[in-house]
Amino acid sequence: IDFDENIYGLLIKGNSFEIKTGNYSPRFGPLLSSNLGLSGQYPAFANIHFKFYTENISYNLLYGDLKSSILTDTDDTDSFLQVRTLYYHRLDYYMRKNFRIGIYELLISGNSRLDLSYINPLSLYWSSQHSKSDKDNLLMGFDFEYILNSYRFYGAFIMDEWSPTRTFKTNNHNWFGYQLGITKIIKIMNITSSVKIECTATS
Repeated sequence: IDFDENIYGLLIKGNSFEIKTGNYSPRFGPLLSSNLGLSGQYPAFANIHFKFYTENISYNLLYGDLKSSILTDTDDTDSFLQVRTLYYHRLDYYMRKNFRIGIYELLISGNSRLDLSYINPLSLYWSSQHSKSDKDNLLMGFDFEYILNSYRFYGAFIMDEWSPTRTFKTNNHNWFGYQLGITKIIKIMNITSSVKIECTATS
């Protein structure tokens, strides 16, 4: 197996914004772990990431270039691999310093050119995708995090290819994921560690 990965990046940071660009594996979410969404454990890809934040709100936009293992011509093994474009936006709201809720959409498009309907920060990907009869992959979800003393309670829900009209049918073409967890910080002989109990289920 021939595998080559180049990782680099540039960060510009202000008082209320960040701009990152480069070739790396970004995390899709506010957490370093316990994230039901994608968590940075995949090959690096070229992307540009905008983050805007205030005391109570954080908003993320990310656009990236992907390559898939799908050939442009399935009958020709020497054809080029399909180019994919990734679009991601996320809104986190801190109701209190210790209580956060977040919602997001992540779309992987088969269109190699930049799509204006997906780079509009006020546009909903699900609506744009269906208005164009786009068959590309779309993930939607929300999560929360509540910290109380040495305890951290968290949970998440994720939808893959949601079809509202088929939600309650047997053959619904919908895939869901659920997560609930609790973490407790403990200290034994001046060593700080944590204990976690988590339940995650995906369809």
